[in-house]
Amino acid sequence: MKKIFLNTLIILSFLYNAGCRKYLEVTPDKKLTLVSSLEDLQALLDVSSEINFYDPGVGEASADNYFIKTEIFESMDEYDRNQYTWSDYNVIPPFSVYEGNPWGYCFNVIYKANTVLFNLEKIAHTKEQEAIYNNVKGQAYFLRAKFYMELAWIWCLAYDSANAEKNLGLPLRLTPDFNEISERSNLNQTYSQIIADLKLAIELLPDNSIHSLRPSRAAAYGYLSRFFLSMRDYVNAGKYADSCLKMHSELLDYNIDIPDTNAIYPIPQFNKETIYFSRMYTPRSIYYGNIDTTLYASFDEDDWRRKFFFLNAGDNLVRFVGSYNHSRTPFTGLASDEVYLTNAECAIRTGNIVKGINLINHLLERRFKREKFIPIEITNPQMALELVLAERRKELIYRELRWMDIKRLNKEGYNINLKREVGNNFYALPANDLRFALAIPEDVIERSGMLQNPR
Repeated sequence: MKKIFLNTLIILSFLYNAGCRKYLEVTPDKKLTLVSSLEDLQALLDVSSEINFYDPGVGEASADNYFIKTEIFESMDEYDRNQYTWSDYNVIPPFSVYEGNPWGYCFNVIYKANTVLFNLEKIAHTKEQEAIYNNVKGQAYFLRAKFYMELAWIWCLAYDSANAEKNLGLPLRLTPDFNEISERSNLNQTYSQIIADLKLAIELLPDNSIHSLRPSRAAAYGYLSRFFLSMRDYVNAGKYADSCLKMHSELLDYNIDIPDTNAIYPIPQFNKETIYFSRMYTPRSIYYGNIDTTLYASFDEDDWRRKFFFLNAGDNLVRFVGSYNHSRTPFTGLASDEVYLTNAECAIRTGNIVKGINLINHLLERRFKREKFIPIEITNPQMALELVLAERRKELIYRELRWMDIKRLNKEGYNINLKREVGNNFYALPANDLRFALAIPEDVIERSGMLQNPR
């Protein structure tokens, strides 16, 4: 059944890639007449090549899990170099340079979600179609929330309730009308919209989807937990992590669930941990990057991840090969390992150290060589928290989460200062610097008149 469904998605992706170009080129009134059924709308959301394969990756490229050699840096274009060195401006190429950019890819999916929601109101459906109708609607809310979340983490400052109504948010486009003027909301409005959309998705989606390429209620719970974590709302983040794990708690056991332990990319795609599948539109710096040496050294010799996550690239360089995409392209969706880590962190932060350590032990028992694993016993709250944060960084490499984690942890006073060395030049990004909100592409600012992020 899953194989048939995947083949269908591939066919739909091919057909709708061509169709969507026409769809986006006609006038707003005409384009809305192209969809007339629930099947049409579902097909629009099944264009996996645009919906699932274009997570931005800009945050990961700005974070500290990797470095690039000087000769690679010098071979990259000015935008990649500016992004890697946290320049004030021109860190994202204009849309015209590569016929697309991460800002545009995210808003493309938001536009599709808005189109689906707009047209659903005009499509009559029978009582027998109610579940299908709700599923399509829930998927649209989920996708709009997901991509606004990714935009916010890259182009807005870290959330802080004390100044969220003063800090700049995103232009909230909630209809498919091209004629709307883009004006930036405040950060509180942006975050409130994302939460509202995810809560609507939870009400509408089935517990589990036919395939992880489609959203589910479990995925919506997981993303809401992820989002509350970014807000440092540890009560709600833990609550929704619990809800997610009640629906999807399976973990890979690296002792028995890796088909070929000597494969270059040993972890299977669409494995049983995957709750929602998406992957990164990979920046060149990530593609050619090498893992931070201190991060690599933090893995124990008896930890299977040291073998399965990394490949010796020579000259004491290590590359990451542990993607749940089973390729060099990083997996950036939602998997149960992340939810366990979020749940553990939130449990410890809210005073339930025993629960948090039990959750970590449940995960690590499936990551370490069976005969070498020794359960962790910690009762000190700070030590327990430091352990969970260390494991979070190790487990979630290239998941497009580290940038958000740095931003939220710096709000907690962790004072994570980022540094790069390129040849004889040194670059720095101090904790809580305004550049943690990347510059919006300059061509977008020019066309829309929106406020640029301050420097």
